[in-house]
Amino acid sequence: MCLLIFIVAKPLSAQVDSGFTKCSFKFNNFIRSIDSLNLDTEILNKRFIEEEQKWTDCIQNFQVPNFNAITLNNDSFCLSKISNKVIVMNFWSLNCAPCLAEFGILSELNEEYNNKDVLFISICVDRKSKFKNRFIPKILTIVDASEILSLYGITSYPQTFIVAKSHKLKKVFGGASLINNDKLKKNISFQINEALKE
Repeated sequence: MCLLIFIVAKPLSAQVDSGFTKCSFKFNNFIRSIDSLNLDTEILNKRFIEEEQKWTDCIQNFQVPNFNAITLNNDSFCLSKISNKVIVMNFWSLNCAPCLAEFGILSELNEEYNNKDVLFISICVDRKSKFKNRFIPKILTIVDASEILSLYGITSYPQTFIVAKSHKLKKVFGGASLINNDKLKKNISFQINEALKE
């Protein structure tokens, strides 16, 4: 069973590479049309997974959009200032069980790649106040990030992006792929290692 959480997407920023924008625009149009499709749940889920796969295939190798944000620790962050690092961006929510499972995997990988040229970024849609009495992530975490999710065309989560040192998107892992945690961890690790070779 796959839990999909939908977000209403806003128009993408003009700073996004036009190819990335075109891919995301098509996928977002599909999301907006879901109510008018009149499909049963099983067919709709299948169609969603197919459309999401087309989107992830389409956006690969385009430049990811820049953003500025404040981290959970109140530090300023600007993506464009990160250079010579493979970036692993995870889009998620505290209320999403698959997100929390994937966050655990990424926390382990963050430890494993601690001395390598890899930066893990957690981009959470929830407000900072929701983290009180929960846990303090060891991964750089940006909260209240609905605008960043919209900027990236994220319509369901968890989503994890592997971004090359050139800031080109290399791979997307969507929530639908969260079937086996060990397999997902190996797949993400493989993609990070491939990006490190570039």
